[in-house]
Amino acid sequence: MSNFNNSLIKTLIVPAIGAFLTLAPAQSQSLYGLDSQGGLANPLVVELTGPPVGGYPSGPFGIPAWAAFPGFCPGPTPFASGFPGLDGDIAVDKINDEIWVAGPNEIGLYDTNGIMLNGFFNPMVGPIKAMGMDSAGGGLWLSDGNAYALYLPQPACAAPVLLLGPYPNPHTAPMTDISWDPNTLSLWACFADGLVANFNSGAAIGCSFDGLATGLLAPLTGLAVDTSTPGFVHGQQVIAITDGVLIARFDAGISCATGLGALTAPDFPFPQSQFVVAGGQLSGLAYSAHHVNYGPGSGLGIRFVGHSVPALASSAIELFAAAPGNAYLLLDFAPLAPSAVLFGQPLNVTVGPTTTIIGPISHGGNFYLPATIPASVPIGVELYMQWFNKKTTGGWESSSGMVITTALP
Repeated sequence: MSNFNNSLIKTLIVPAIGAFLTLAPAQSQSLYGLDSQGGLANPLVVELTGPPVGGYPSGPFGIPAWAAFPGFCPGPTPFASGFPGLDGDIAVDKINDEIWVAGPNEIGLYDTNGIMLNGFFNPMVGPIKAMGMDSAGGGLWLSDGNAYALYLPQPACAAPVLLLGPYPNPHTAPMTDISWDPNTLSLWACFADGLVANFNSGAAIGCSFDGLATGLLAPLTGLAVDTSTPGFVHGQQVIAITDGVLIARFDAGISCATGLGALTAPDFPFPQSQFVVAGGQLSGLAYSAHHVNYGPGSGLGIRFVGHSVPALASSAIELFAAAPGNAYLLLDFAPLAPSAVLFGQPLNVTVGPTTTIIGPISHGGNFYLPATIPASVPIGVELYMQWFNKKTTGGWESSSGMVITTALP
């Protein structure tokens, strides 16, 4: 167990993160979806980044995939057969780091390992087609395709409380996914005919564009607002869309101005702006502000616990699977890809005048470093980090690299 002083570490890491306000921002961190490869009785919850280019990135937090089974509360199975994939949806609570999974008639809440925490029966008239989470407010936006409404989940498997609506679908084609935009306090939705639209609750569509313009096919099956955008310096809102086979990341401003979906620039977690989904066909899509790993290590583990949301007190940086020794955390604003070598170990973080090093931290192999991101840090700030550990007996070991991007809940 570590013998370091937690309050001292907080005073070190908070200024370290706050010092990176001049960094180029990233966009997406990871996306959650429902994968049909498990079948109607065993759909899989998957978390993914874009396919790596040149081996980068190497994967998001939250893998392997897990099945959303019913438990002590109503759960989302069995699912109905949709096209393509499953008739269901998914949403991420970025405050509590929990996952909502909806089938046609039941909705379940799970931790990131697939353990059921809560659930309730469908409160809508028809089967659930779309779901989105207002993490800050705690509410779930639900749609049966023809209407949509905001519900507040209750504890202990109780029925949710209706907060807003139901409102009629603002478009002629069925709604297939819905997502809350915490930046504009509005809703985004996609529809079976390929339209993507933004609107205020209960109001008509404000802007829309053709989500099929870059090669996706109708019906669209999932949509996610990237809440790390519009970010620091990079002012473009990013919307991720899927037809179950392809995922495309659109620049919302250009797309709404032209009426045609326009792909946004690639970033480190998503080095391809449009890519084929690995595995089965996806239903639903939800943005996550989890960390993304990249590059090689020598066995030492690194993880950002929770979501990279400013002022979220429950976040931490974890070191695990280490030999007892003294650990050092390297933080900077750029990755090394491919990696270099430091103390005979892979180095995945740029080291220079802006690098912050926290340590040495004496430990027994595993510990959590409190890492609340200051509320003053804007969204869209990207921070790279890596553990180096000087073993008590022996030489050095290092973790893979890790990147976080600040985001709204």
